[in-house]
Amino acid sequence: MSQFDQYISDSDAVISKAGTDLETATNDLSAGSITKDEYKELCGDILDETSLATLITDMIRLQKIYDAFKDLATIVGDISSL
Repeated sequence: MSQFDQYISDSDAVISKAGTDLETATNDLSAGSITKDEYKELCGDILDETSLATLITDMIRLQKIYDAFKDLATIVGDISSL
């Protein structure tokens, strides 16, 4: 069980994809396939909230995604600090 499972199984496709992509990036970091700097940059790209506002017009959904991305960013920050 990974720290991203809750987000991977989310019913919202944007949150699920972000969780899946972050888990893949974290696995790549753990395997040594990417550096910590590459990991941080990749995660930043995955969690790019500025592009969401142009794609999603439903404010309730947008807030849910922002909240999930904030939580995911915290997880990434914790992993990056190891």
